[in-house]
Amino acid sequence: MPPRIVRLAIFISPLFLAAVVVSLLGHSPAQPGLAIAQAPTSCPSATPEPLWVQPVISPDLDFSQVITVYLGNGEAVTITAASGVFAAAGDFNSYMTPALVTVGLYPGLVHTLTVYGKVKLVQVGECAYGGYTLYTRLDRFGKPLVIRQIAPYNCYLPVALK
Repeated sequence: MPPRIVRLAIFISPLFLAAVVVSLLGHSPAQPGLAIAQAPTSCPSATPEPLWVQPVISPDLDFSQVITVYLGNGEAVTITAASGVFAAAGDFNSYMTPALVTVGLYPGLVHTLTVYGKVKLVQVGECAYGGYTLYTRLDRFGKPLVIRQIAPYNCYLPVALK
């Protein structure tokens, strides 16, 4: 070997050996107790939670309608409509325990619903899953969540006086 390569090999060898010792022991021999930072835990990707809404009844003569919402790992469901904001809190899931939210309906109006579902934050070891909000304006068949309330004939609507 030419002298330059031999000198380089001699110079690299102690550095390489020190790197191996540090990686095996977790600290440098010159600085005992100084630990090398661990790489963050790689969390597996979570499966997205479903948000399914049962079809609504439209047109409707009633002044309220119960909306059935299936939400995986759900903790809260909120529905907005022309008549206000309606909510339910609890422990919901996408198969056995739906959220049942009663939505009030103003007479003679078309109510377009937007359904929001808050997914629980779940901690598994060092990994956090959930903690986000889903929303939809469609039922589970892809039809719009629109309720047209038809006021019955004997309903008195407020009249603006001039």
